[in-house]
This record gives sequence, C-alpha cells and structure tokens, in this order.
Amino acid sequence: MIKLFFVKCLRKLSYEKTISSLTEEEAIMLSFCDDSGFIKLPSGGTLHHFVKYRLGEDGINEILLLIGEKILNHAHIKESKIDSTPLKTSKYEKHADYNLHYGCRMNKAHITMVGTYPVYVTHTNGNASDSLELDKHIEAMKKMNADIDFYSADVGYNSFQNHADIWYYLNTKPIISYSSNAIINREGEVEKIDHWVNKMWKKGDIHAKIED
Repeated sequence: MIKLFFVKCLRKLSYEKTISSLTEEEAIMLSFCDDSGFIKLPSGGTLHHFVKYRLGEDGINEILLLIGEKILNHAHIKESKIDSTPLKTSKYEKHADYNLHYGCRMNKAHITMVGTYPVYVTHTNGNASDSLELDKHIEAMKKMNADIDFYSADVGYNSFQNHADIWYYLNTKPIISYSSNAIINREGEVEKIDHWVNKMWKKGDIHAKIED
C-alpha cells in the first residue's frame, strides 16, 4: 500500500483514478496478486483510509526521511544546499502573503538538495524568514545520517548562528553567501575566533548546547 501511495503522488491522480490507472503488470509488481493468480485491487477509499489514518502525517514524514537517507547513501555526493522557492497562489487568495520581491501572493518551499536530488522540504508563509527554517533541515539531515563535506545556502540564511549550527551539528563546512552591502565584523576573523575559542575552552563552555 505504501508503494501504491507513491504511485498516486507521482501520477498526481485522485485515489480512485490511481487505482483505475494501474495496468495488470503494475498490479502484479505492487503485490496485488494472490496465490491463485487473481488480482485484487483495493478501492480508492481503502487507499485513502490507509494514508490518512494508518500512516498519517508523521508516518509519511518518516517514510520520506528513509527515502532521503537512501539517496544520501547511494548518491555518493558530498555537497548539499538549501534554498527557498516561491509557490505562487491565486491573487484572490486572501490568506497568502503578498511578497514584494516576487510581486505576487505566495507561500514558500524550503528545499535541501543533495546534487539534483531533493531530500527534505518544509513549507512556510510567503514572507517567512528563510533563516528560521534551517534548524528543521539540520535536524532532518542528522536523522538521515548525512555525511557531507559542504552545506551551501544563499544570503537569506546568512547568520553567525547558522554557520555555527551547520558546523557543529552536521560536522561539515558551511558556505553561505552574504549580501553586497555586508559589513565584515572583525570578530569573525580567524585571529578573533581563535581568541574566543581559547577563552571559552578555559571556562569549560566550548561544548555548551546551542540554546545556551
């Protein structure tokens, strides 16, 4: 049934049309053939009940994390990136934010990619901060046992906190763009970082939790 659900998602069909679209060969491949050789397909209602009540949102998210982990393990790609993309809504959708940059009402999808493969996505309102979504993606990458060398992001995710989180939790190098009018703070230079690392080490706080 899980495989059938993904067929529905890939074909972008309703539950009923997903069932009617299956060929005999596909039904056999999806294990809907009994020991006597008869094909017994579930109804659209049965598939809907399985997805909504048996899997639920949490179950679907766990399955997607397992798929993401498989991609990470088999893609042999050591670079990952996060980016947001607009999801344009109807101009009459009163509950959607109007984004001045894109000039439309929209929501956002924040997507972590490994090469060309999307492995995790979250959705927000159209004017939500990109930076605040990064924690969820870092946590997902940890659950998927990501082993990457670089994690890239655009200026929307630029902050000292995000640099630190990527380095600390994913044990990888953060590559985050900065704006054209950015001011380089001397506290971010190598010599000053070394100074504060040594100072915090002496105080015993070098491995303090991020929320501290």
